[in-house]
Amino acid sequence: MRTNQVCALAFLLACAIHDVSAQVDEEYEGQGDEEGPEEILGMGHEDLEHPADVELSLADVFHMHGEVDTDQSGMITREELLAYFHKAHKEGRLADETLEEMERIDGNQDGSVSLDELKEAYHPFKSENDPEVLAEEEHLLHGTKLKFANADADESGELNFDEFMSFHIPDERVHAIEAKLRLEEFDQNKDGQLSYHEFEEIVKDVEGDNTTSEAPTAFTFLDADESGFISLEEYVPWELGHFDRDKAITRLLAAADRDGDKTLDV
Repeated sequence: MRTNQVCALAFLLACAIHDVSAQVDEEYEGQGDEEGPEEILGMGHEDLEHPADVELSLADVFHMHGEVDTDQSGMITREELLAYFHKAHKEGRLADETLEEMERIDGNQDGSVSLDELKEAYHPFKSENDPEVLAEEEHLLHGTKLKFANADADESGELNFDEFMSFHIPDERVHAIEAKLRLEEFDQNKDGQLSYHEFEEIVKDVEGDNTTSEAPTAFTFLDADESGFISLEEYVPWELGHFDRDKAITRLLAAADRDGDKTLDV
């Protein structure tokens, strides 16, 4: 596994020079200990060459290191690695996929997406004969409207590509709305925060009823003020995937940081 982790670090640095997306997404969640380097970083095999085929010159290594080392200190920190993960979702393959989805939804082909076009694409049917199904559809539509409003940065009533990118692959602004809706859904006593039990139910909802191993570690990670509860502000990083990325970064540093200074030189 150590060899795979070192290969994963090479993949991360290769992303900086090749502008390839490196996202830990839903495909990574819930996987066991056997994932390879592509899965650790949230990449598919189509994104990069097999590690055995990657040949790096000394100049390549220096260039890659410099791309991630944003303060040019000569050392890559955990924070710089995380920052690279966080920005990479708007580059490479995912951007191409988002453009394809936008073109599919854009019924009048005017280069932007209206709320009506989103409704037609994602909420086309109404089950008026079933009150429970209708209520669920209205709940989902309400969430779409909130996401649309937050993604529509220029308040034009339509989403351009950058705004649709925020809607389709939610950024911090849009994720704040999704986090609020999800917290409200699982906040059983309606006190505006999540107890451990309430958060555990969210983890079960994501990973399945029989998988709750993430809950204790994730709860401690998110409970920044150690109050024993997770506020909305503390919960947003979970929706953003920061917990999974932090785990991946921890594994990469553990594999490559030979002198134990918690940074990576060239």
